[in-house]
Amino acid sequence: MCADEGEVVSSRIKVSIIIPYTSRDALYERAVASVRHALERAPEVDGEVLPIDDHARTGVSAARNRGLAQAQGDWVVFVDADDELGEDFFPRAFLPHASDPAVDLIVTDHVEVRPQGEGESGGADAGLRGEDRSAGESPNAETSVVSGHVEVRPQGEGGDDGSGLRGNDGSDGKSPSTVTSVVSGHVEVRPQGESGSGIDGPGLRGEASRQALYKGNHYIERRILHRDSHVWGKAFRREAIGELRFDESLTIGEDMLFLLDLVLRIAERGKRVAASGVVGYRYRINPAGAMERPFTPSFLDELRCWRMAQERLMPHAREFTAYAFPALGAIRIRSALMVAQRVACAARRNAEAGVVSGDSPASGGADAEAGLKAGAGADAGADSQAGAGADAGMNSRACDAEALADADRLCREAFREAMHMQGAFAALSMYDKCRAMLYDFSPRLYLKVYCARKAT
Repeated sequence: MCADEGEVVSSRIKVSIIIPYTSRDALYERAVASVRHALERAPEVDGEVLPIDDHARTGVSAARNRGLAQAQGDWVVFVDADDELGEDFFPRAFLPHASDPAVDLIVTDHVEVRPQGEGESGGADAGLRGEDRSAGESPNAETSVVSGHVEVRPQGEGGDDGSGLRGNDGSDGKSPSTVTSVVSGHVEVRPQGESGSGIDGPGLRGEASRQALYKGNHYIERRILHRDSHVWGKAFRREAIGELRFDESLTIGEDMLFLLDLVLRIAERGKRVAASGVVGYRYRINPAGAMERPFTPSFLDELRCWRMAQERLMPHAREFTAYAFPALGAIRIRSALMVAQRVACAARRNAEAGVVSGDSPASGGADAEAGLKAGAGADAGADSQAGAGADAGMNSRACDAEALADADRLCREAFREAMHMQGAFAALSMYDKCRAMLYDFSPRLYLKVYCARKAT
């Protein structure tokens, strides 16, 4: 049953849908409409729609925390104001598990919607793109399921983002006549338009293979450490959340840490996480913007959040297999490389703006690299695991050289620490191993290669 904003209608299962927003634009109205449509398809659900005004720009974490304080439902769902809830979220993903007292978290797959005509899939920047969205979307798109989520790309778009996607699914992403699905390493190719391939239709083939009931430690190891680090597209039992809140000091990684803390709590409660296998969320992104943003200190939250995750997991180390911490170490290596590439972009902008540190050793002698005190860089294809967004608040093209030097030092420290984690290097893809070895050998050379590639 659909509810007006802020109104609770009596029914059997009450759900609070929290939607932080900064402006009631067309995308916001579309998000609210998608929630109402999903509720209409599930009359057993009482929907309490909670739009949380964030005009003061206190941050999405603060807005979500205000929503949690207001929520009255038995379950909580988070929807971003520029996304959409899939029509199958409640009837096909939520309801089959909501009445099971053993389940505290219900997870759906999601669709990524990209503007038509973009040449890169942008998957490499997942950790810094949460606020980097676009209003456009392709009316004729390919879909692919990768590690439990669905990616929508404009037809004809290349599929190699440098993160191993092409190598994983065996597809170049250029054929408009096929849809490639990758589910836990399984590759499935079928003609576009085949029954079950629609975003909001009966579900992708292989949906049953994506259904699972996880213990907390298994979910962390198999999903959170493999790109499922966001809170949208999920339903949380409010009793399990309790007093848990988002960390408002973070602008990157707050989703992941909230989810991690909650799943650890679920494990302590002896409850389960239900993966529905249903496509229940549409995530709108802009693959072009994150790499071109000026560096801000908030980018360093990418390093901080995964170190905090490691600290949370260490007391539970015996509950995980031998693969968990190497996977976490690999994430931290990639995160360090990714932040380093942001620092490199800022240094290049400094050089272009004539802001150069006098004690910079410079990298490779190139003027465009002279703005970085200690020289660091990365390839634009680095694959971040952290599922949160970049700070869009800095518009200046020049960044303080001392701040860049400090950021470079922190990147190197995080990189070295992660490289010393047992099995971390071995857990990297061959592509990332090559990047890591080059950075380990010479950050200056790494920056030189990066800048040369950017210039071509």
